[in-house]
Amino acid sequence: MTAQINDAFHLEGDDYSLAGISEGDLFDPSLLGLKPTGTCTACWRGYQAVFGTDANRLVLRTLHVNLIGDTKSYSRTSRS
Repeated sequence: MTAQINDAFHLEGDDYSLAGISEGDLFDPSLLGLKPTGTCTACWRGYQAVFGTDANRLVLRTLHVNLIGDTKSYSRTSRS
């Protein structure tokens, strides 16, 4: 089994790996109309989220997402 790329949390200059979330996901890319595709065994979800804080609120700071429509040719999908 390949280890999965963890989401991360950035706080005061330090980065922490988020692993073992017990219920659901912290972020759902489909809420933004994104359909991530897993293209490697290290990231079956097809995305990695980096969280942080802003004015004492949890925010999504960075999102790395694979938007591949055809896994045979690995061509990117366009989004309007």
